[in-house]
Amino acid sequence: MKNRFLAFVALVIILTSCTKEVIQQPLAGKPIKVVADVVKPMTRAGYEGTSVLPETFYLSLDQSNDKYDYIDMLMTKSLENNIYTPASQLLWAGSSDAMVTAATFSLTGTQNLSVATDQSTADALKGSDHLFMAARSVTPSAEGITVDFSHLMSKILITIVLSEEYEEEENPITSIVVKGTAPTRSYTAGRGWSDVSATAVDIIPLENVYTAPTSSQPQATIEYEVLLVPQEVEARGFVVSFSIGSRKFKWTAPTSITLESGCLYTLNITAGK
Repeated sequence: MKNRFLAFVALVIILTSCTKEVIQQPLAGKPIKVVADVVKPMTRAGYEGTSVLPETFYLSLDQSNDKYDYIDMLMTKSLENNIYTPASQLLWAGSSDAMVTAATFSLTGTQNLSVATDQSTADALKGSDHLFMAARSVTPSAEGITVDFSHLMSKILITIVLSEEYEEEENPITSIVVKGTAPTRSYTAGRGWSDVSATAVDIIPLENVYTAPTSSQPQATIEYEVLLVPQEVEARGFVVSFSIGSRKFKWTAPTSITLESGCLYTLNITAGK
């Protein structure tokens, strides 16, 4: 009887051990679901809901088992809103945590990130908005991974108010450029921006809204927006220049300015006699 009792206890211990192993690693070898979102989508023009999300991005995942590490895995937006499909299957290693990084550009090495010099179309502006999520810890779960993108570029919202002499039904401004910023800068994931080496160029902003003058509001207003590379611009170096027919206008920043990643700046200008 005594021997039988000991055998029974041993069997219970073995079964308990197996049960704990399953509880600790229920997701080992299971596919990973990836969804994405954008934090404060303030550097996108004319996009709402899931259309603010990129069509593709790169994801890197560092897990305890090297077999389940992924570097620059291409993720493609599916038809299911913010769900993304990997170029090849992503699997959980079954460990208690992992590190994930994501960006709309390659995560390996240093990348030269640029904004378009002509952002007069929504597509050009969208193409200048580089998204990034710094490395963070995630806990393996059946819900998968949520990628919360932030913006690397700076945005300036320019509102020009015209004097009452301009009564046009359509925008009378024939050309406009933002001067004084370099369009390219190097970025390394985990290290940040390098020094600015590119030469400053003229950048054409996107026209968002033109409001024609009315009897109750006799001054026309035009709203523009532009994405710029984060950088410091010396005093009198940042300029907004525009023309109405043969007349030329120019606004110059009297002091130095600092453009930071993910920040929205507003500039209000009144022009006319």
